[in-house]
Amino acid sequence: MIRPNFLNNTKKKICLICEGYEEYDYIERLLSIGVWSKSYSFDLVNAASNGNISARYQDKYQSDFFDIVLAFCE
Repeated sequence: MIRPNFLNNTKKKICLICEGYEEYDYIERLLSIGVWSKSYSFDLVNAASNGNISARYQDKYQSDFFDIVLAFCE
């Protein structure tokens, strides 16, 4: 029986697209102090402005590499 990917015991790959440097630095610091479980693998992307978020999102989503792609902005 083949198990769906989300049921495997592998790390869940999360892409988090940050609007800019403030958000990127904030999330990077949270990752460095171990706020989230080690069962998650984060890839941070700095969009460098809110006008670039949709293009970064589309690129990461279409790569089919991540279990989920999220955007963090104000």
